[in-house]
Amino acid sequence: MQSEVLKSVNNIDIKIPGLKILSKIGEGGMSVVYLAEQISLKREVAVKVMRLEIASNDLDVQRFKHEAKTIASLDHPNIINIYNIGQTSKGEIYFTMPFLNHGDFSNYLLEDEFEFIQLLKSICDGLSFAHDRGVVHRDIKPENLLFDKFGNVRIADFGIAISKDGTRMTKEHQIVGSAQYMSPEQARSLKVDVHSDIYSLGIVIYERLTGEVPFDADDSISILVDHVSTEAPKLPAKMRHWQSLIDKCLAKLPVDRFQSMVELKIALDKIPVNSIQRTNSVIQKVLSDEKGKHLKWFVPSLLLLLLIALYATNQADDQKPLIAVSNNGEEIAVDNNAEEKVINNHASSQSQAVVTMDDSTGNEQIHEVSVTDSSTNGMLDSVADNMVQQAQESDPESIQEPSSGQTGDLSIEEIKRQLKGQQLSAAEVLLSTEDGMDTSEQSPISGAEKTADIELILSQAMANIEKYQLSKPRDNNATDQLLQVLSIDPENQQALKGLQSVGGKYFRLIESALKKGDFNTALKHSRSLNTFNQKTNFANPKYEVQKDALLTSVAAIDVSADTVSAEQVHTLARVVNTLVPGHVLIASLNDLAKSKSGPQVGEKLLDEKGIESILMTPNLAVTTTEITVANYAEFVKATNRKASKCRHKGGGVSIFTKNKSWDKPFFNQGQHHPVVCVSWDDASAYARWLSEATGKRYRLPTKSEWLLLAAADKNIFSACKTANVTGKEAKKIRNKEDKYSCSDKFKFTAPVASFRVNGHGLYDVQGNVSEWIACEKTPCQTPVAMGSSWLDGKQSNKLQRSEKLKANSAFTYLGFRLVRDL
Repeated sequence: MQSEVLKSVNNIDIKIPGLKILSKIGEGGMSVVYLAEQISLKREVAVKVMRLEIASNDLDVQRFKHEAKTIASLDHPNIINIYNIGQTSKGEIYFTMPFLNHGDFSNYLLEDEFEFIQLLKSICDGLSFAHDRGVVHRDIKPENLLFDKFGNVRIADFGIAISKDGTRMTKEHQIVGSAQYMSPEQARSLKVDVHSDIYSLGIVIYERLTGEVPFDADDSISILVDHVSTEAPKLPAKMRHWQSLIDKCLAKLPVDRFQSMVELKIALDKIPVNSIQRTNSVIQKVLSDEKGKHLKWFVPSLLLLLLIALYATNQADDQKPLIAVSNNGEEIAVDNNAEEKVINNHASSQSQAVVTMDDSTGNEQIHEVSVTDSSTNGMLDSVADNMVQQAQESDPESIQEPSSGQTGDLSIEEIKRQLKGQQLSAAEVLLSTEDGMDTSEQSPISGAEKTADIELILSQAMANIEKYQLSKPRDNNATDQLLQVLSIDPENQQALKGLQSVGGKYFRLIESALKKGDFNTALKHSRSLNTFNQKTNFANPKYEVQKDALLTSVAAIDVSADTVSAEQVHTLARVVNTLVPGHVLIASLNDLAKSKSGPQVGEKLLDEKGIESILMTPNLAVTTTEITVANYAEFVKATNRKASKCRHKGGGVSIFTKNKSWDKPFFNQGQHHPVVCVSWDDASAYARWLSEATGKRYRLPTKSEWLLLAAADKNIFSACKTANVTGKEAKKIRNKEDKYSCSDKFKFTAPVASFRVNGHGLYDVQGNVSEWIACEKTPCQTPVAMGSSWLDGKQSNKLQRSEKLKANSAFTYLGFRLVRDL
């Protein structure tokens, strides 16, 4: 374990049965991640624990559980898996995952483009697997691309990601994603799909190629605006062969990007990479490895065998002699014509070929290759044995038998077998004679041996069926074992019945999951059943009967209840579609899911008090206008709230105006004008009252949320057309700013919705009145107002204009709008 990871755990009060909490390794607004030891298995795990204060919010709890279920449903070698989900002794929800401390993509140095492409293709494989199952990551960034101990990439954080960088936007009540890697449609709060992940991966690729992201700034809002409206800088000259791929990944419109991860993977294969550099890089990596340094003699030895093969195939044109040494020490020149003579004259004796090479220390190493005329296997056995022996003498631990869990290292016997198998044909060419010696002849497998093999494999398969190891793990599952038996004996009845049994097990798994209402697991087993049928060519003769019975069970499930979500109904429809594409049940299930899903992003919502909001994200809506005089009057009538003292800024001096309040500022206002002369305390109190009166959750927007709303004004702002600002109509207003040359006909406030909407469908985000936003700290002592107003000229009309005030201050140019959490 890395010592820098561990921190003091004295102040961590988390109790989870079976786990020993070691340290805190990350946190976000919704959850905290700890490093723990799973006591029973003596392994380190990562534990993601939902904050206790969040647990009272049903929506957030559902989102957290959804993340766990999403990860659990994605069983792929390039996606991080999940071990368990449960609750702590205090009731906090948690789930455990593998602890990967081998770095992430942000630490990856691009030294070998071929290796880089292979890593990117594995990421494409993982995301393609998720996309095929209806899951869009939405937060692809280097920190979410982790390396395991074998150097494989594992995609993390499907769901609500933990932000480790304070400058990047988190997901609680904000646009989902990390600003530097966010797609244009995410930045605009539009619906996202697989194209968004393609864009984000394109940003990751760009960053690895250049060392920096294409869009960056001190504030998130500028980054988001650049994603929407600015082209990425071109790659440096040495990386221009990547330019077309980057351009397509980072296209502003989803339709102009790659349409799937499969397309992107194909494009990666077409990136021109120098093959000599590629081969050299791979070899250098192997030889630089701690264990590989003892095998540096291995490469020249393999080259020896290659030279022998090249010599044999080109002997008609090449007259260079081959030097051999006989047992009595006499050198023999072997040319094309003498080869047969030498071999025939030594039919009953051995010869030795002596080859001199340098080892890694610069000393000469003598490798003697024994050759017999009876079989080339003898020569290659000797090559392998001598190589292995010298390696073990150099470092006995450098070559050893792998453990049962290893897959990348070769045993001594495997090295010998590979040497023999790979170079046999070349040796045969060199040593063959006119007598027709056949060195490839092998003893046939006897009938008894074949029967014993079949019985052993069948016993393993039947045991795996009982354990429900139907198609996994890859090296020990019933399906592959039964198919192996059929490859030896195609008519084996026990194997055929075994496949029928596997198919029946899958149907039982699906039906069991459906009865529990676990449609995600049912979908997973349905897809496994499909794969099994394709692999075995529908070997289960009862498939159609079992499928019809299962569909009858699906039709009987009551999914109309409020407790069944739209997502669950959609998943059930996918189960049916997996079994029978186009089945009549699919349309009815999709219609029901649509009726359950509620409003879509961009739709308008109207509450009981007549407050209209527009849905910006699935979890957040914003009032389309500022709160009006009529809206506020109803609040005052219901609560008898006392009016705040109102101030007006003019001529650069704050002037206290007696007897002026929200209903009587020094200018006339109608019922549909934005309410002014309300303090931050007033606005917060109104939001609480409206929440109680409607049963909805209203609040003031955060600064980052407000800036995002205003970002849509950046490219369409036009004084007097899109905003009520100070123009010719306000000649007598003294604000020490340059007035606009146009006239909007409103000297003070204008009725809400008098000007054009911005890109989000909102009115008056800029102009009319400045707006209160939420405080970052409690209690709120210096709240902030954002945006320009009717009082502002050219100098103040800036996207990020803000002003720190007091919580009980009220001004004639200051009002508010609200956001609504769903």
